[in-house]
Amino acid sequence: MLKKFITEKPFLPLSFTIVAVMLIAVFKRDYLADLQVNNAYIVVPIPVLAGLFTVILAISSLAYWLIRKRKSINQLTYVHVFGTTGIAIYLMCFLGLPPDSKTALGYSLSIAEYQKLEQLNNQLIIGILVLGLIQLLLIVHIILILVRDPKEVA
Repeated sequence: MLKKFITEKPFLPLSFTIVAVMLIAVFKRDYLADLQVNNAYIVVPIPVLAGLFTVILAISSLAYWLIRKRKSINQLTYVHVFGTTGIAIYLMCFLGLPPDSKTALGYSLSIAEYQKLEQLNNQLIIGILVLGLIQLLLIVHIILILVRDPKEVA
């Protein structure tokens, strides 16, 4: 049943994930995600990150809805739907620092705390990069669907 649900209506799990991401953002509205790349240090509130994920999920859902009458490639659909929803939920649930953390209050960090912050930073960067690659997979999937023989329309 899940297999048929994802292959025939992949826009629905993506739409449901939008609701889940927004609910998580409501509960973590005061949390911050620190992103440090080389000399740039960016502090992103979790609701802003949720907005980014919501836009990605909405565009993906809309793309699947627009091509719903065509026969899709099941493996690419699975990878995209599970990858997008999984990474979005993971990043929303496990990343972000509470507002009363030492870094948010401006205190100096111990070596162990700095290493944990660095690990969270690496997870955020890798998660966003993988999410971007999965969205490229969606573009390839749509191109493959559109260049197929029109007789294969479901």
